[in-house]
Amino acid sequence: VANLDDNITFHAKLILMFQNLNPIVVPIKGTGIGNTIRTSVNMNKIDMNYIFTERPVYFDFIVYNKGRRPLELRWTIQKPKIEGQITSIFTFKINPESTTIPAYDEIPCRMTFQCNKPTSFITGIQGYTTIKKKRTELFNPQIKGTFVRPELRFSQQTIEFHHLHDIASEEKETGDLHTEEPIQPSKDLLPVMTQQVNIKNAGKLGLNMKFDCPKPFSISETKFHLDPDEDHIFDITFDPSFKTDFISELITKKISISFD
Repeated sequence: VANLDDNITFHAKLILMFQNLNPIVVPIKGTGIGNTIRTSVNMNKIDMNYIFTERPVYFDFIVYNKGRRPLELRWTIQKPKIEGQITSIFTFKINPESTTIPAYDEIPCRMTFQCNKPTSFITGIQGYTTIKKKRTELFNPQIKGTFVRPELRFSQQTIEFHHLHDIASEEKETGDLHTEEPIQPSKDLLPVMTQQVNIKNAGKLGLNMKFDCPKPFSISETKFHLDPDEDHIFDITFDPSFKTDFISELITKKISISFD
């Protein structure tokens, strides 16, 4: 087994020894071609598929130098082709842009993609090294992907609860309500109310979600994972027992949803 750097030629002899015969000498010659740079991923084409907008998205890989001498590695980025909204801001970079890989060593590389709006893109990078003052192309992959946003669908956009206090039952429990002494509503006449809501992931990617539901409302689950086209039913509960008076009140709150 021979491990040759590119453009290196070696000469050797294979000597075959036989009993009762003269040795036979076989000349061996070999020349290294190509280069000794390898990667942990297929660099012919890189498809990022669907990725989320408004945050950096990373693609990590490793570049190996399988040769016996250090090699310089440089990357150049091609101008991307964008299909989407005119106001889309697409950024792409690779780190490190240039480095020297020692013999039999490796370096981690990272591509970073980011766009503020749903957009499809096609771009490319060229990786090259310099051997004996000659620029040698190593990789020239096409890179493409589509930025998308989370898309949720709910069975209803507004959840309404109505509590009509039972004054007749209140008077039976507490007596005359028309008194100068402050009287609070009876807790057993302020029952909790619950409604079911269906949520569906109508997007292209799986979602890890966290729901924040402010009091006096509550939610049966605060964390969800939904794959594309998957739906789930959860409960929203309103607890009116916080009331300490008989004044009519309109309470409006919003459920906050965050994504990993």
